[in-house]
Amino acid sequence: MCIARQPILDRDLKIVGYELFFRDGTSNSYPDIDPHDATSRVVLEGGLTLGIGELTNGAPAFLNCSRESLVAGLPKVLPSELTVVEILENIEPDREVVEACRELRKLGYRIALDDFIYSPRLTPFLALADIIKLEMTTTSPEERKALLDRFSVQFVAEKVETEEDLQIARDEGFQLFQGYYFGRPEMMERPRREASHLFLLVGAHLCKSHADPKYVCHLIQLEPGLEHSLRNFSRVVGKDAEAPIEALFSALTPEDQHSWGRALLAAGFTQESRADDRAA
Repeated sequence: MCIARQPILDRDLKIVGYELFFRDGTSNSYPDIDPHDATSRVVLEGGLTLGIGELTNGAPAFLNCSRESLVAGLPKVLPSELTVVEILENIEPDREVVEACRELRKLGYRIALDDFIYSPRLTPFLALADIIKLEMTTTSPEERKALLDRFSVQFVAEKVETEEDLQIARDEGFQLFQGYYFGRPEMMERPRREASHLFLLVGAHLCKSHADPKYVCHLIQLEPGLEHSLRNFSRVVGKDAEAPIEALFSALTPEDQHSWGRALLAAGFTQESRADDRAA
């Protein structure tokens, strides 16, 4: 598993969160993959395999989400108190996306608008946003002032690369800061638990209307990675993660089972894709 994190700091320069990035390998550069795939890998490999709180030292994780990730409800497999959902700048506020964001907010997730540049068409997002991230390099002082004066949300100054950038952002009224001045994304390497074909079998079964608990628990016992994933997911949804497998699975609601199933399918398909790439 290769995930990088970059700190987000407050006006006292205390770390109040980390933005997480997927890295395919150890080069610490953004891989050429689909944004939804990148989000899925951060959630699955960072959240379910290791635990999001361990990646961020208990601070909130800022997670870039594609349209597909939002509509699929992928952030729901992570604890709401530790997750800030970042809406990418190229996402349109259509009905499905807005409804997905409303549902996330009802569940306690915070919404951030990433690399934000104002446009009237983005008004639906502004009504849902808790945090707005503005790049110091792509916005003018006048644009930033207009937004800070108009909206009562937290603002993050992005691309803070020098002490002068920090001072300007402070003077303009920003509450939070992120950029190379505080550090480049730091690699958080951990051993990866490879998803097997059993992830696909269990995931597909859980996405049916009625899952067979005995069948699912039997498959879980065949694959240590499945048990590990189940226990981490159970912690996320507030269950007793130390309970026996049968009791643990029975405690999941149908919605929980579907969410875990979707996560397992994404993990399984990702692993199948890697296997195909290696064979090519």
